[in-house]
Amino acid sequence: MADKRQTTAHMKPAERSDAPEVEAGDKEVRIVVLTHGWVLVGYYRKTAYGVHLDQSAVVRVWGTEHGLGQIAIGGPTKSTVLDPQGYTDAPHSAVIFTIKCDGENWLKHLV
Repeated sequence: MADKRQTTAHMKPAERSDAPEVEAGDKEVRIVVLTHGWVLVGYYRKTAYGVHLDQSAVVRVWGTEHGLGQIAIGGPTKSTVLDPQGYTDAPHSAVIFTIKCDGENWLKHLV
């Protein structure tokens, strides 16, 4: 029988009672590059544990000609593939680097 439990990484903020409400402009949007090749984007904040992303997505396909900086500045391209991730935490030890994004260009893509 399949396990029907959801992990917190796959739950949208509205499904979690402890998930903070995110308003446009409340938090900065960042691309977070993690170990093992994971690249995420979302509303970023540092925590004692590591980093926290609200309304995050896995960047499965960058869809760029000029690397991650291109989508950090201009938002996703027509070729960018985002997989909604919801509420995500990652420990400090898993974070390789982060890139601040132009939040206005990401607003309609982070759900």
